[in-house]
Amino acid sequence: MLERYLQSAIACSREIDAPAAVVWSVMSNVGSQDKTLSGVARVERLDKKQEEECTELGNTIFDDGEDEERRMEEQPQEDVGIRVGMRYRIYRELQDGEHYFADWDITHVRYGDDDVNVEPTSSSSWREAAAYSVTFYSTNIAGGEITASSTWTVRSAGEKRSIASISIAYIPRRICLNLGRIVCSCLLKRKAIKLTEVDLEDFAVAAERIANEQKVE
Repeated sequence: MLERYLQSAIACSREIDAPAAVVWSVMSNVGSQDKTLSGVARVERLDKKQEEECTELGNTIFDDGEDEERRMEEQPQEDVGIRVGMRYRIYRELQDGEHYFADWDITHVRYGDDDVNVEPTSSSSWREAAAYSVTFYSTNIAGGEITASSTWTVRSAGEKRSIASISIAYIPRRICLNLGRIVCSCLLKRKAIKLTEVDLEDFAVAAERIANEQKVE
């Protein structure tokens, strides 16, 4: 019952001097967040790891003659964009020294004006689109203390400008029993806003650097 009163949400936006397609290419590259975001220490692709473990187990049931051929067929393919069903474990390292991780599932992806579950086959179709978004869901932030859903959106604000937004809706769980309802809600909201602002700034720096490099070329 207490959790219902502690539900909260925040949203932050930032203008970026780069085309929407460039900003999206940076924000949607979840596997490289440890190189893009200052608050991320490490990223693991969980669904791919599970697929590889299943493949390895499956290979043991084949005869020697079939085994090598099966392995070749089961070689993992290079990731292209993001899609529903992908799952990442993201390890955070905050400025105050706090460390935690969360497993994020991609539950929704949008390219342009249409909802899709996979990236369009034509590279030009998503690069020319004016709006993109991806939604993540996690039930184990900070060891299960928080459940949250986060949506990242990129919209065109002109030929070479865009607006990036991050919204987060969350419910604190066991932590609220120790901190108290009001204190818990205020502290979490303050942390979430600060973290989101820093992430947007890091995304902006990376996207603007790419855009400037493209100008030089």
